[in-house]
Amino acid sequence: MNTRSTKFLALSAVTLMAMSACSSKESATPAASPSSSSSAAGNAASSEASTSPEATAAASSETSSTEGSGGAAAKSYTDAQLAAMLKGAKAKGIALEPAPASLTNQLKKTDATQQIVKAMQQATVNPAECKTASLEAAKLAPVGTSVAVSGAEKLPLVVLRSLKSSDDAVKLMEAQKKTSKACKSYSMTMTAQGKKISMKAVTKDLKLDSATSQDESGQLTTLTMDGQTMPTTTAFGHVDNVLIQVTSLSKTPVSESDLSTILEDVAKAVDAKK
Repeated sequence: MNTRSTKFLALSAVTLMAMSACSSKESATPAASPSSSSSAAGNAASSEASTSPEATAAASSETSSTEGSGGAAAKSYTDAQLAAMLKGAKAKGIALEPAPASLTNQLKKTDATQQIVKAMQQATVNPAECKTASLEAAKLAPVGTSVAVSGAEKLPLVVLRSLKSSDDAVKLMEAQKKTSKACKSYSMTMTAQGKKISMKAVTKDLKLDSATSQDESGQLTTLTMDGQTMPTTTAFGHVDNVLIQVTSLSKTPVSESDLSTILEDVAKAVDAKK
């Protein structure tokens, strides 16, 4: 396992523990780099491709109404429809740009997330409550749902997911907040492909404000591994059953004010076209 893939796995685990929903992660969890979010998207795609290469482009499902867990019907959006919500949208006055299709496709797959969850199950995490909360949150990870990914030169990565219901979005947000509370400061040792990985992380809750998003939360997680410090800034929100995630891997964390603005701008774009 090379250094890049090791960092990717570590960041994936951290993002999972922050409930980024997909070791994206989000999922958007490429190797730490001071590069722009557009470059980050490309790094994520290539890193994840080395773990599980994409054979074909994911097919979009037809639009339908699905009974949500709360009993109320919620519209199900395809990849194309989610992408349309971001098309022409701006965050902080900067136009969002589509991320590589390979990254969007990877976020729909289950194998990468399953690998991270399996590694987490076998990992030693202190405190133990952090591991328990993380794995509980992972059960709610919306893998296989429709996804749209966007970013820009000076913006974090933006991910939209279509969930079955608004209730599912609420449950995800609650699980994410619970994980954040349990993982304020933790250490983790895990083994991947025969290599032992040790890391420490500190998580700080961010105060976000979005009038359009029906809930919001944010965290700054600072990971230390192999003598390197890698900050990850993440924000979550939702408009009905569309989950919004904003992730930055910049060495300079995004401020609460800027993160709030980006989340609000994206939420407005979603609300206008849903």
